[in-house]
Parts: sequence; structure tokens; C-alpha cells
Amino acid sequence: MSERRPSEIVNPAQTLRDWRAAMTPERRADSEAAQAAFSLLAVSDLRSINDRLFWQPISHNKPETIVQLWLTNQELTRRGIAPKWRSLPTYIAPEAAPNIPDALLKPGEPRPLSHACRKRALLRWIDLEWLSHELGHTHRVDHAHWRGVFRWGLDEKIAAKIANSPLKPSRLNAYLDIPAPHRYALTGLLAQDSAKRIRNIKEKRMDRAQWMLDTRPLLTDTQRGGRVAWVQAIELAEGRPTVAATIYGWITGETVTKQSAAEMRKKLASQLGFATAIWRPK
Repeated sequence: MSERRPSEIVNPAQTLRDWRAAMTPERRADSEAAQAAFSLLAVSDLRSINDRLFWQPISHNKPETIVQLWLTNQELTRRGIAPKWRSLPTYIAPEAAPNIPDALLKPGEPRPLSHACRKRALLRWIDLEWLSHELGHTHRVDHAHWRGVFRWGLDEKIAAKIANSPLKPSRLNAYLDIPAPHRYALTGLLAQDSAKRIRNIKEKRMDRAQWMLDTRPLLTDTQRGGRVAWVQAIELAEGRPTVAATIYGWITGETVTKQSAAEMRKKLASQLGFATAIWRPK
């Protein structure tokens, strides 16, 4: 009886290296120039790239979509935007891989994944790349097999195992010892309880805030959007100004102080009539 072939492993960092290695010097120079151009794009443009590309089929033998998504999200990490606020989906339903007979696969070629499974793995890679940047090498992971994932940047071998793991996000969050605020900022690793809380905040706070702010004609659309982002940040932070300032930065890419967060909490509580413990001065 023949040994079962291993399944395809999604690794966008390796895909990028292989893609560049196959280029002529002229095309490689064009690629590097295109990558540099990412730094000139607005955050809204980078989000639009995610929104447009992520719903295209992701094929293991046509790497361009994976490469573009990986470069786009590396740039968004550099801008300070967390995965949850990059116009990426937060749930990709598992899907059976195509049933290709071994005889039709090349010698040594792994069994391909479905498009949905590739996308789910890619979302987890995007989360892990951001977590590596945010948490740094000092973050302690107690899980024996994954302990070194953030030790020297992002360990690709361990990251690939996590990205392709059948475990639920809640288990992965626990095994990676991800801090509570960071768990709300994820996509492929977003746990069900975190997703539920984000949804409740939107329905009970953000939608109300948007409706009330829309009645204030002196505010610009940018100001309204910023205040709704503050509502989400303050709620997710349970009113703690330091954490709220951090989350607001993940949403917008702006650097703000805990004093600004405390002032905005007071202002919004008065304007919007929020009176729960989260909105009272600490």
C-alpha cells in the first residue's frame, strides 16, 4: 500500500522568494520597484487591494495573488493597521480539497488544498506576521512545539504548522498565549467568542454612535469615522485608556496617547449618552 502524500503547505514568504527567483533580472527590478510603490499608497488603497484580491481563486501554481496579498499586508503591518481592520474576511469555511488521483500528480508533488483552505491558511499567516511585529521576540509561548515562533522574527517552519493546523482559533490563541486585546485584532485566528463580542459592540454601540453622529452636520465624514472607531476601541478596551489608545492605533494607523483616549471617552459619553461603567472615568 502506497504512503499517503502530504498535503500542500501554504507559506507566502517562501512563495514570494520562489516567485522572485524565477524572474529574469529585468523583471526582478520591476518587481522591486512595484513593491516600493506600496509605500506610497494610502491605507484605503491597500485595503481595497485586499478586498479585491482575496475573493479571487488562490492557486498553488499561480502565485501572483498570494504574492500581492502578502506584500500588501506586510505594508499594512508597517503602517500599524491590525489584520481585523484591513478589509479582510474573518471567517473562511473549510472546504474539501479536490480529489485528484495520485497518478495525475507529479512525483513528490503534495496533494493540493482547496481554495478555501489556502485562504484560511493565508489569513493565519497574515495574523502571525502582525503578531510577530507587535509582540516581538520577548513574547513567551508555552506550547512546547511552537515556543520559538516569534523568537527571531517569524519562524516560517512553525508558522506553517500553525497556519495549516486543524485546531480552532480559540485553542491556537491559548497555545500561543496571545494577550487579550490582540485577540480582537485578528482574522484567521479570530476566535468565536472574540468575533461575537466585536459583533455585539457594533450592533449595540457603533451603529447607534454612527446614527447619532450623522445628525451633526458640522462634523466631516472623517471626523465621524474617527469617533466611531474610538467607540469600538474604548468598548474593546473595557474603558482602559492605554489599551483603547493602542486599539485605536490598530484601527486607524494613528499614534495617540492614553490622555487622548481618556478625553475622547469623556466627550463621547456626553455626546452619545453612554453611561455604562466602561464610559465612566477610571
